[in-house]
Amino acid sequence: MTSSIVLTAKQLRKNYLTKNLLDTARDKNLKAVVISASSGIGEACAHRLAEQGFTVIALGRDPTGERKDKILEKLMEKSKESFGTDVIPSHEFFAVDALSLADVDQVAKDIVKKHPVIDVLVMTQGMVSTSQRLTKDGEDEKLTLHYFSRVAMAHGLLPALQKSAELKRMQNGPVVMSILSGGVHAAYTDFQKDFSLRNYYSVKNAADAAGFYNDLAFDTLASQDANKGINFVHAAPGFINSTWGKEFNPVLRCFVRFMQPLGRSTSDCAEYMLGNTIFSSLNGDGIPAPSSQSNGLIAMGDKGQFTMKYSMNHARSTLHQEYQIKMDALPPNDPNRNNNNQNSHDRNAKEDPRGPRNTRGNGRNEQGDMEMFGGGNAGDEMMVAAIIFCGLASWLLREVCLC
Repeated sequence: MTSSIVLTAKQLRKNYLTKNLLDTARDKNLKAVVISASSGIGEACAHRLAEQGFTVIALGRDPTGERKDKILEKLMEKSKESFGTDVIPSHEFFAVDALSLADVDQVAKDIVKKHPVIDVLVMTQGMVSTSQRLTKDGEDEKLTLHYFSRVAMAHGLLPALQKSAELKRMQNGPVVMSILSGGVHAAYTDFQKDFSLRNYYSVKNAADAAGFYNDLAFDTLASQDANKGINFVHAAPGFINSTWGKEFNPVLRCFVRFMQPLGRSTSDCAEYMLGNTIFSSLNGDGIPAPSSQSNGLIAMGDKGQFTMKYSMNHARSTLHQEYQIKMDALPPNDPNRNNNNQNSHDRNAKEDPRGPRNTRGNGRNEQGDMEMFGGGNAGDEMMVAAIIFCGLASWLLREVCLC
């Protein structure tokens, strides 16, 4: 268990960016998969891992084929900053559309086939929407990016992560980290009636459901005997100064741009997210302990602090139901899918009293993997603004109290 003292990003960097740990990561050829490695928090985490001596397997959208070389070039630069002209890790890039579960499933299989051992999985793909948009499969884009794609990728890489735990390549075990809203979101109470938000979609429900489902799914994985050596973390990054908000209407976009400079840098965020988990495990230090209410999931705050706010306030049967719904969402040819059960999402679709839903184009910005969409109604956009403002106020208050 970690100390109650919260270290700064600078202190964490000093503690772990040492020649001994750099050489250990490189010589063991430790491998880290990072989803959404082309921008924002994902890019910062990928760069920091490369700097630390890890071989980074970067995942992201590359519709034009122009991102791969740029991403790999930046990763190589980070490795050279640590190792100079010495031998450096050889990084890789896999193109993936996280809005397609079939694509996520296939890429996971491709990675395991080429890399039978994986030591780290970091997932940051996401969006903030003010209206519901659907994938080609008919699922909500936000839930797909924040939940379905994350669990599908983690599930697909489990054999390689289990192998890392078996070989004890990391002193305290491999780490699976979903950076979203650990300890911050509320429980989504209507999940039994409307799991996929077909009838009860709102900005708040979408945010709460994604975080709530992350808690449940990764706690389920943490509870399984085969995964006992793996650390599952659901983390909240706090208010970050990145480039999201491009798709908002002009008024909301200006508000976001005005507030962003007050946020934490993506590089500092990466230090907090990785230092207290992945680098701690590499060095044999303690990492945040699982919540006393969970079966193994670690809920972590924006500075690596253990948080007691965990949404496991339901029965084991709920966990089983939620996990089965996840299994039903996997591609039909996935061997882990239970083909004896009717697809729960098909059932929901048939029962949807609204009939055909909004199927506007996905509107995704080509500039990065963390997007924010406009196009919602004024009430939802005001809610987003209020959430941003309240979140920032809460973060600033914590910063002042910790100084």
